[in-house]
Amino acid sequence: MRIETYVTFTDFVAEMRLNNRRNGESIFAKDKFSYGGLRALFEFLEAYEDDIEEEIEFNAFEIASLWTEYANLEQYNDHNESEFRTLEALREHTTVLEKVDDVGCDNHDYSRDGFVVLNKPLSY
Repeated sequence: MRIETYVTFTDFVAEMRLNNRRNGESIFAKDKFSYGGLRALFEFLEAYEDDIEEEIEFNAFEIASLWTEYANLEQYNDHNESEFRTLEALREHTTVLEKVDDVGCDNHDYSRDGFVVLNKPLSY
């Protein structure tokens, strides 16, 4: 993702976790996404830019509004009052990103359990 300069994964994580504040209060929970979930989102958005052959503006608030991370399918179904039995079935209805391991980084969530789901159509 790019704004006026290239946004690195480190920049992406910092903005998504720390810098989304309005009037001194977080506009969304800083822990809404795990490290693996943020990695999956970052890689998806970079690939999306390549696919559409355009640069998209990095907007952490919009990304956090469009995407939600879930620990498992049961949590997704409970939250959305749905009855999907598999991730494949869910993928037929929306974009599902499986979390990405980032072995070798300290102090991060290494669990591959869970996934990130697009809540509504992309508007980039």
